Amino acid sequence: MEELSGGAVVGAYEVTVRPDWKNRLPDFKDKMDRFKLSKYIIIASKVNSDDELAVPAKLIAFLSPTGRDIAVVDIHDFAMVMAAELSASELRDVVNKAWEYLCQPDLCNRCDFQDSYRKVVNEFLDDVSAI
Repeated sequence: MEELSGGAVVGAYEVTVRPDWKNRLPDFKDKMDRFKLSKYIIIASKVNSDDELAVPAKLIAFLSPTGRDIAVVDIHDFAMVMAAELSASELRDVVNKAWEYLCQPDLCNRCDFQDSYRKVVNEFLDDVSAI
């Protein structure tokens, strides 16, 4: 995704669950240089559980060799912030629509994705009910 300001691309966002995203930092740096981007935000899975990245100082040390303004956010944290912005009704609609998409044969219909989705939604509901 790209962020525009005054018609110019000023930033980009990468959303990934691929485990190899850390090896692609040179690609992100090159994209920033090619498009003269001032910032790049990577929303990635399992950042918080990664021994190399979970501690902020280690994350900064990992990103600093790029010499660029690159931020990394755990996708779970991102989803929690976005969910917090929704009303209960909106959240219910979004969860149900995502499930509908996961069950459509022409879009996904993969049992492993459906099982993962059920697990995540159940964990989220358990976390919310504990509040």
